[in-house]
Amino acid sequence: MSVRLRLARHHCTRNNPVYSLVAIRAPQRQTAKPLELLGSYNPRPVVVPAPSVSPNGQVRDPKEWGPRQHTPNTGVAKVGQKKVEWNLERVRYWLSQGALPTKRFEKLLIQAGVIKTSPLPVPQANPKTMVVSRRNRLTQAIRAAERERGEVPAAQRIAQEQLQQRRRSEELATVA
Repeated sequence: MSVRLRLARHHCTRNNPVYSLVAIRAPQRQTAKPLELLGSYNPRPVVVPAPSVSPNGQVRDPKEWGPRQHTPNTGVAKVGQKKVEWNLERVRYWLSQGALPTKRFEKLLIQAGVIKTSPLPVPQANPKTMVVSRRNRLTQAIRAAERERGEVPAAQRIAQEQLQQRRRSEELATVA
């Protein structure tokens, strides 16, 4: 089963997109139910509104006029930045399981520092293979990030667990 990490558009109001970060099976349609919801992404930067001004052009004092009715809800994002909320532990899990992120999701991962790779292909020294495929480039970046965090890559971790289970079953068989 190939899994993709991608953006799913929600709150489809005009000129105000909001996306969910999801893990979904690759061949399924866009509106299909995802395997897991990983977070949300608002591509519109948070903007601080201009101060309240009276009709004659003077700035209104909030003590006299009260607080503004529509204050920006910045949440996690700083003013002027796009808002991304996600469960990095689950994103790393899906990446370690071999899920391939879309190009936009990959850019978000690079901006967050989860993986360190160039979003553009880099030419190789070997003239036969001028460009490394996107999948190979991402796999190498994910493995490098796991090594930096001190984690065992997923394939090795699974092989170690299977070996331990075989040893336990052999021990139980010899005892019985």
